[in-house]
This record gives sequence, C-alpha cells and structure tokens, in this order.
Amino acid sequence: MKKTECLRLTKAVEMLHRVGARMMIMHASDGDHFYVVPGGRVNRDDAHKILKRPDVIQFDDGLFPGNPQSWKIAPMKVTRRTTSQGEHEALLDIDWFTGTGSFVIRATGLGSSPEAAEREARLYLGQARSALIKVTSEEVADA
Repeated sequence: MKKTECLRLTKAVEMLHRVGARMMIMHASDGDHFYVVPGGRVNRDDAHKILKRPDVIQFDDGLFPGNPQSWKIAPMKVTRRTTSQGEHEALLDIDWFTGTGSFVIRATGLGSSPEAAEREARLYLGQARSALIKVTSEEVADA
C-alpha cells in the first residue's frame, strides 16, 4: 500500500476486530488523519462511519478530557433465546468506558427470527450509545 492509499471501510473494520487494534487520529503537518493501528490510514468519511457504529467506543481521551483520540471495538456479548411465547429474543451487552467509570449497556430485541431480534437489539444499542455520548459530553462540559 502506498503512503497516500487508505484502507477500504470493510478492511478497516475487519482490522479493528483484531486483538489490540484501535483507530487513532494523528496530527500531521497537512492536517489530522485517522489510522487503524496496526493497519493503515482510513479516509475521513469512512472513519466517521466507523465512529457511528454502536460497537465502537472511545478508548483514550488523549491529552485533554473530552477530546477522544482513539477508539476500539467494544467487547460485545450476544445472547439469543426463545421466550415462553415463542418469540426470538436477542440480548446485546457491551462494556462502556468513560473518564468517570465503566458500566454495561444492555439492549434487547424481539423478532420473528434470531437475526431479526439481533437487528432490533443493535438498533436500540445504537440509540442508547448516542444518548450516552450526549450525557457524557454534557458531564465534561459541566466539569
């Protein structure tokens, strides 16, 4: 890969699933760039798509609180089961870390199939993550 080439979105996500991998923003003379470490550069639009994923969490604030500089795929536990009414249920748990502590987000989805239940749970997980980012940002602003 040449220096100016960027990883494709799917390749960047695949690399982020590797143990110890993270996406970082690095500052250079020609501006800020996102990199999967180890891996390579990710174009800005793809990096923002990755950051919107419900399973991507802030890893480190860097020099200043509230200014994240690295992210990783959150450990996610998926539990599928069938309810007593015969519906499929999916439970998704991810560990969420903030500067003030950590906790688990749980999202539940119901559906006509295990896959449909998991899709619904992932939708709720994304909404919960967005709400937490808003609350966390407000806590930092109030501090």
